Amino acid sequence: QEHTPPASIHSRYYPKRGCYSSRDTETLMSQFQEMKSAGIGIVVISWWGRPGVPGTSDTQGVNTDTAVSLVLEAAEKVGGIKVAFHLEPYSGRTAETIHADLRYIASKYLQSPAVYRHGHRQLPLYYVYDSYHITSESWVELLGTRSNRNVGPAQDKSILIREGPLDAIFIGLWLNKEDHNLLESFDGFYTYFSSTSFSYGSTLSTWKTLAQVARDRDQYFIPSVGPGYDDTRIRPWNSHNTRDREGGDYYSRMWLAALESNPSCVSITSYNEWGEGTQIEPADSLEMESGKASYLQYPMGDPYFFTNMTLDFAHRLRKLASEYVASHDEL
Repeated sequence: QEHTPPASIHSRYYPKRGCYSSRDTETLMSQFQEMKSAGIGIVVISWWGRPGVPGTSDTQGVNTDTAVSLVLEAAEKVGGIKVAFHLEPYSGRTAETIHADLRYIASKYLQSPAVYRHGHRQLPLYYVYDSYHITSESWVELLGTRSNRNVGPAQDKSILIREGPLDAIFIGLWLNKEDHNLLESFDGFYTYFSSTSFSYGSTLSTWKTLAQVARDRDQYFIPSVGPGYDDTRIRPWNSHNTRDREGGDYYSRMWLAALESNPSCVSITSYNEWGEGTQIEPADSLEMESGKASYLQYPMGDPYFFTNMTLDFAHRLRKLASEYVASHDEL
């Protein structure tokens, strides 16, 4: 379906701030302040690869690297909120190209005080989407194994990053039931999808099991919650994965399941993925004069309904964290 913004956009909802550019500093600062007010501490931004490398762009053909400096600058100005990277898949991505990606990110962005750093070693944080497309053997070449994690750098492994300047906290995607072996080299794993039961990892009844796997292996478990899912304006054939927001009950169930698993932290899918209908960013109801486009409201017509819910659950998560004695630092 063709869309003609601002009259028609690729979402069932319409942003309260109107159509905007994620390269506009004032918009970014407003969004960071909004997320802070919702209890969010880390913003994980999509990064599609180094510019100039074939295939490193999002589904609209845009290389998101050009926005990173602006995002970091805005986060620095707002303060009190940090930025991490969501490494997106691109054609030809391998452990070797990821090694080159990490070198690029380290040289260009990690000097920013807005970059999130974790633990006493102050390591940056990377989520790796579609990590299962790379073999466990290749991940071992890059990330090592749990047994060699703290024995110092292996000089004979050309891309092994552990204990070196490119070392970081790496969070892989748990998609299928058998992914526990694939993710052994990672520092932890997340579930990403806000469409419940779309995958093994996004099935709420599995989260306590996944959390126990993480504890047994001294890894982080990061369940991903979302307010619903509806991408029918960009993928009309995918309506079977639509998840109604149920007046906020759907989001509440995901959060409660996450908290019951005693997670390391919780990720939210998403703040502003409008095309997939997972956003918590404030939305308005809007009907165009032409009558050709109409948009849904949040519950009670409250544009801030889901950011307010997020703040409430963020308080609960922090209270839980303060009561739960973990074997490692919390994210």
